[in-house]
Amino acid sequence: VTMPVVTLPEGLVDRGSATSGFLQPGYYSSVNAPNNATLTLGIAGATVPAIYQFDEFGTGNGVRINVQGPVLLILNPGAGITIDIGNNTVVGNIAHPEWLQINMFTGNLTVSNNGELYGSVLNPDGSVSFRQGSSFTGGVTSKFLSVDNNVKAVSFSLPPPD
Repeated sequence: VTMPVVTLPEGLVDRGSATSGFLQPGYYSSVNAPNNATLTLGIAGATVPAIYQFDEFGTGNGVRINVQGPVLLILNPGAGITIDIGNNTVVGNIAHPEWLQINMFTGNLTVSNNGELYGSVLNPDGSVSFRQGSSFTGGVTSKFLSVDNNVKAVSFSLPPPD
């Protein structure tokens, strides 16, 4: 099987770091949302994806990452680093999981601890894991896929990303 390739976008505006609020499309070296913070991605009414790149991405408890239009989110945490969506964090739009496309340039992605993810994940060189009370609606293409027996729900309702 030939896996797709994830590339880093060129020419994104450097936005520095963020912790909450509406995030303009662009490159963020660090996004670390504290407990109960809300981040909003995308542009309402858009027909083409808003493009974001996060190198460091972390969340506290109860974080909501709302997606209000098509979004391409490229995560580049570094080889061997796992980004964990957990601690009651909700990422995406439950009514429109097709609006969020997460591409992993490096690293792994885990949804755990009652985390919820609505979107598609492309991780051709790493793993995507669903654990500990998590739920997922979307599509996955990854080198490794793991679904524990104590997840709430995993629905592959979108075609795998390519």
